[in-house]
Amino acid sequence: MSEHLLDKAKLLMVIESYEQESLKKSENAIDIKVSKPDSDETVLMHIVTSNTIGTDQVKTITQMLEEEDVDKFIVFANRFTAAAKAKLQKRDIEFFSEEKRVLSLIHPRELYSTINDCVNQLCQIKCGHIPKSASECKGYSEDPIICSSCGGSGKREGQNLLCKTCGGTGLKKHYSCEVRLISDNADYHQGKNWLSLLQNDLLSLIKIMRREKNNGEQDAYKSSQNKGEVN
Repeated sequence: MSEHLLDKAKLLMVIESYEQESLKKSENAIDIKVSKPDSDETVLMHIVTSNTIGTDQVKTITQMLEEEDVDKFIVFANRFTAAAKAKLQKRDIEFFSEEKRVLSLIHPRELYSTINDCVNQLCQIKCGHIPKSASECKGYSEDPIICSSCGGSGKREGQNLLCKTCGGTGLKKHYSCEVRLISDNADYHQGKNWLSLLQNDLLSLIKIMRREKNNGEQDAYKSSQNKGEVN
């Protein structure tokens, strides 16, 4: 459950252009201190991993705010009681839950632009450059391949129903890059004005960015260990 809340916090960082300064984990919470490059404002995102926030926990949170040297405090949790919400609002503390979603902050017109920004960042991370055209990207092949879900039959195994993966053709487009696949899906979803699917596209890209960053940190650690062994 904490991973789900952490994804929300990372999503807010992308939307608001926050840069992470520090991350601390405790038994029941994750604290991420962030800021913007063009601002002196410091923000603390407090992710509570317990199921519901009540007034007692809000009291602890407000005490924490007074102790922390930050300009803004944001709380993430699965649920807040009505009384807890009222207390947070009284203190002008922003909060997000299953009911109040981070994506509600972003205008539909900005959603697609944010997706493209994430795609460009991932292209730079994974391939070292941003393709100038779709044909320049090597993550997609025009030559179709046999659908792995139905084995080329076009039907679900043991049923006289069309395969959902290939739509009954027995073939599917060949995507060797998940970023390119999401990018192409987002183009289609944008054309249809399917906002809920566009939101899913953005969330998928956020998860890939998290994974790529973790892989990069692990590679850097292994490299430093190998240098130490050589020395």
